[in-house]
Amino acid sequence: MADYLNFDKQLGMVVARKGYAKSNRYRVDVNLPRVVNQEIINGYSLEQINMLCESVTIPSRALSTNEYTNGTQTKKIPYTYIDEDVVMEFNLSGDYYPKLVMDNWIESILQPDGFVAQYKNNFVADIQIYGQDINDNNVYKINLINAYPISVGDIQLSNANENTIGKFQVSFAYDRFEFEAGDFKNGPPQIVNVPSALNGLAGGRFGGIFGFLSDLNGEFSTLNNAVNNFNTVRSNFRNAKAGMNSLKGIKSIDAAQGGIASSSESISTLGKSLNRLGF
Repeated sequence: MADYLNFDKQLGMVVARKGYAKSNRYRVDVNLPRVVNQEIINGYSLEQINMLCESVTIPSRALSTNEYTNGTQTKKIPYTYIDEDVVMEFNLSGDYYPKLVMDNWIESILQPDGFVAQYKNNFVADIQIYGQDINDNNVYKINLINAYPISVGDIQLSNANENTIGKFQVSFAYDRFEFEAGDFKNGPPQIVNVPSALNGLAGGRFGGIFGFLSDLNGEFSTLNNAVNNFNTVRSNFRNAKAGMNSLKGIKSIDAAQGGIASSSESISTLGKSLNRLGF
C-alpha cells in the first residue's frame, strides 16, 4: 500500500496541521477610504463593521490562456490572471450602521454629476481577510489591494419575518490580491505519530488507533452475542413454562406424555443456552 494511503499517517498529518479548517473561523478587516463621510462613522469603530460581517468569500484566481498550435498539438499559453470579485454579507444592526457606511462609500466614488469618478486614491482602501485555526490564530491572509464596492445589495423586509435578522451583501472589486501564511512562516509543522501518542494516553493497551477500534469492535460483538443468547434463554424458558402449564388439567396419559416430552425438550434447550452464557 502506498505510504500516503496509510491512515495513521494521514491522521497524524491532520493533527499536526491543527485539524481541518472550519469555515466559521475567520476575521475581516474592512478599512474605509477618505471619501466616506466622517460624520457617519463618528463614534463608531471599524471593528464594529467587521464584527457584523456574517460571511465572506476568499477570492478565486484563474489563468487566462491563449491556444498555440504546433503541428498536430495545441497548447495553452497563460498570459494573465483573472481574480473574482469578493462578496461579503453583513448583518444589520438596529441603526442600519453598516448599510449607511457602504451606501456612503459607493455613492462617493462618482463625482456629483455622476459621469466622472473621483481620484482613485480617494475611494479605494485595502481589505484583509484572515483564515483562522480553532484557537483563533491567523494562519492565512488575503490582502485586497485598492478595494472598493461595486454593488451594495438590497435588504428583504417582510411582516412574516418578525425574528429574522436583516442582511445585505456587498461586492468588492480590487486591483489584485496578495496572500501569505500566518504562523507557518517558520516552516511546516512536524508530523506526529498519532498511534504512539494515543498509546501513551491509553497506557499502551490499544497499540494505536486501529488496535483501539479493533478492541472496541470486539467488545461490541461480544455484547451483541450475549444479548442474543439472553433472548434465546428467555424464549426457551417461556417454552418450558408453557410445557409445564400444559400438564395442568390433563385428561389422558397420552396428553401427559406429550406435555412432559415438550417440557423436557424446552428444558434441555434452556440448559444448552445457559451453558453458552457460562452458567
